[in-house]
Amino acid sequence: MDRVIVISRESVCLGDDCEDHNLKINIRETTTLNEIILDLFNRRYLASIDGGKATWVFKYHTQLLAVIAQEWDKPQYLVDKDIKINNLLNSCEKPELFFEYLAQINPDIVYKKLKYTVDDNNVFTGKIRNYINSL
Repeated sequence: MDRVIVISRESVCLGDDCEDHNLKINIRETTTLNEIILDLFNRRYLASIDGGKATWVFKYHTQLLAVIAQEWDKPQYLVDKDIKINNLLNSCEKPELFFEYLAQINPDIVYKKLKYTVDDNNVFTGKIRNYINSL
């Protein structure tokens, strides 16, 4: 059974606020996290930053899914990349996946800190940027 989900992201600058960042996509029951991220890469959904450095955390509410960096060839997953999105979203009526923008914070540091500080369900509450900057 197909399902519509919403992908959204933070703006990267004032001019970026002019556009709506909500993207509705249809997924199949078997669609994986990895397939979603690859599809978004192909669509060039994330903003490119001058200087080639931008760090993003992909999440579902408080569950962290992946760290993505403009300078990396592929994402670093915080959960199994082959998890079925439908399993992740369960019966949520308004499923929304979100990219939190961390500016030019070193993505290697972000990944290492998040990988080893979240709980067993990869749940993190609060702004990730504030947490990383406090270390």
